[in-house]
Amino acid sequence: MIASCSTHSKAISAGKWDDHFAALYGSTEIAVQKSRYLKLLNQLEAHTPGEKAIIVNAPGRTELGGNHTDHNHGCILAAAVNLDCAAAVYPTDTPTVTLYSDDYEEPIQVNLTNLSPSQTEHGTPEALVRGVAAAFFRRTGLRQGCTGRLHSTCQPGTGLSSSAAFSVMIGSIFNFLSYEGRLSAPTLAVMAQEAENDFFGKPCGLMDQMASSLGRTIFADFLEPLTPHIKIIEHSLKKSGYQLAVIDTGGSHIELT
Repeated sequence: MIASCSTHSKAISAGKWDDHFAALYGSTEIAVQKSRYLKLLNQLEAHTPGEKAIIVNAPGRTELGGNHTDHNHGCILAAAVNLDCAAAVYPTDTPTVTLYSDDYEEPIQVNLTNLSPSQTEHGTPEALVRGVAAAFFRRTGLRQGCTGRLHSTCQPGTGLSSSAAFSVMIGSIFNFLSYEGRLSAPTLAVMAQEAENDFFGKPCGLMDQMASSLGRTIFADFLEPLTPHIKIIEHSLKKSGYQLAVIDTGGSHIELT
């Protein structure tokens, strides 16, 4: 929904998004997520007042079965997790993306008049923004500028595919700001993969982006790598007696590409 930051904030404060937060993060996280999203909206409105804000998020993912089998035409099980990238953004009339975050001293800023990969941007969030923008332009002919605030609980190096979550989030921003959400979740996943392969410099398959974009637990057969057979797996870890834990070991896999 496109509305002012104050309209979104009033709806969140009144509990109208509680069911949504419970579905995404679990019922015990409602208060935390309300505070988080209200902070994003307040930061955006204080920095750049406007009337047409949207809020998007994209989750990280965990591999349940199949490691690197997606780009070897194999089968995988993967699940979205409740650590994610979230953003509150306004559209702009100029083809420039400017995203502010507490994690970066300087904003992520990309001029979309240039949609070609650059060696100097490899491994940067700017490369992912430019790559997703290029993929979006190829499919729609649109260059959508925006300014916004973002916050990520899915951090780089954790093995939860923060780059896929970030790329899917950027694609969702473009999709909902200027294309009425008409691009499907699998299409957004392919766009994110193209950005990672061609702009970011990461030769990944499609599992990470597909799990993030669909936001569920999935089985996927990558016999046809760009058009995999996908099945949503309905399950409940709680009912099964299992718990999925993320352990901070202090390590990083950023250098393992």
